Amino acid sequence: MRKLRKSLIAVILLLIAFTVEAEAGASKKELPFYFPEGVIQTVEPVKQLQEFMRYRAAMQYQAQVMRGDSRRLIPGSDSIAVITDIESTSSGNETVKMKLVLDHFVRLSDGRIRVTMLDKQIIITQHQLDVVKKDLIQVAEESADYNYQYYKDLADLAYEARAKSFGITKEELVKHLDDVDPVSGVTVREINSLPDTVKKSDFVPKELHFGYNTELPGILGVCWLNSGIIYYNPLARVRDYLTSKPNVLPHEMIHNNSHFQFVFVILSQAFDAELMASIPEMLEEGNKTDFSNHGYAENLRELAYIFFGIDFDQIRKEIIKYDLAGNIVLNEEKYNEHFRKVELVKQELRKFCKKIIAEYYSNPIWWSAFNDKLGDSSSVFRVMMAIYYDPTILGSRDETMKFIQLHEDEIQGMAEKAYKISGEAEAKGEIPEVNKIPKMFLAQFENIFTKAEQKNIREYYSQRPDELKELIKSAKRAGPDGLA
Repeated sequence: MRKLRKSLIAVILLLIAFTVEAEAGASKKELPFYFPEGVIQTVEPVKQLQEFMRYRAAMQYQAQVMRGDSRRLIPGSDSIAVITDIESTSSGNETVKMKLVLDHFVRLSDGRIRVTMLDKQIIITQHQLDVVKKDLIQVAEESADYNYQYYKDLADLAYEARAKSFGITKEELVKHLDDVDPVSGVTVREINSLPDTVKKSDFVPKELHFGYNTELPGILGVCWLNSGIIYYNPLARVRDYLTSKPNVLPHEMIHNNSHFQFVFVILSQAFDAELMASIPEMLEEGNKTDFSNHGYAENLRELAYIFFGIDFDQIRKEIIKYDLAGNIVLNEEKYNEHFRKVELVKQELRKFCKKIIAEYYSNPIWWSAFNDKLGDSSSVFRVMMAIYYDPTILGSRDETMKFIQLHEDEIQGMAEKAYKISGEAEAKGEIPEVNKIPKMFLAQFENIFTKAEQKNIREYYSQRPDELKELIKSAKRAGPDGLA
């Protein structure tokens, strides 16, 4: 009996060993040829930032950061493309299969596969091509599903918020959403600018292009609004692999969703479209870099400071030891200490931002008009945070609320005065030229140039407003009509 028991144990252990080995083998995914050697996945805060900066250096041409770059490319009918099985409804009600286009992958007359990159031209095998296609199809599926899981109840939350403002139940509102107004022929949903129910296919582009946009330095993904077209850069794919869950492609897919962000085309300059498209990906647990560093998250960082006491300026002073001519030496212990707190704030914001976004989409025309009045494209974030959270900006909630209560009349008077004069310059047509710069270009400016360079550029153009005006015009001509 003892021998039989030992034999059974040995067999079980052997089966476990085989299972573990099989799982380990299955998890070793073959990466596309353009990935730098030794790419890893990590959710360690310091390591993730270090690795991304290394990959960016290793793929500098793919990062499209060459200043003064005037290269142009012409993808053509010879570009290798494949019709996938992934359904797309992103640019209307028509359902199509997503087309994956490898812009500068061309099959030559002798059957070889040639790939043109920004720094070289190479020949790859059929197997390498298959790996690229499989990888991009997989990340497209994963990105669409990631967005859908977060936003699938957005319409219900928006209906609930709008019904509350009407003083009726959500059920009463929903019952009449598709009723048609006999005079205008427009549905109740359209009159109230309410979103339709979100589907996974709404995030999927009609065409996913794997290629470059050389006139947009530093931008790794681009969407043309209402077109169903997304461009995805090789470095963006490497970055999305590094963070374990994709971030760049889901961001572009949110821009791409004409049902979900249906007001973009008309109101894209009236609200912070980039911030909206950055949620939830910049607040995702595995993304340890964007919330703290990316230009699109600037307003969220300000709110984190006001309501949760996270002072990113102070954090940077404490975590950066010194700069050795471009080599930033970090205090890793301090870095990890601070980012444990940052993660708690991200978790809270990730949950609450869904409520904020639902509020905006419950009445997008009103909120956009309010943004215009205040001269603040993110007013819905500030208002909703102020309603549901108490500020802690003076060191703690108690200290801050004590100060507010002592100075309540004074604060109220300042607020009323500020609101009264807000938007006056815009009403008179006296908008400073800098306010006309699209956020996409401002983000590039912040990502490409150092703080010292930014200061010099601002000083130069503040003395030359006519030159700034011409620069903005040329930038708009060069850039897409969509959003990065």
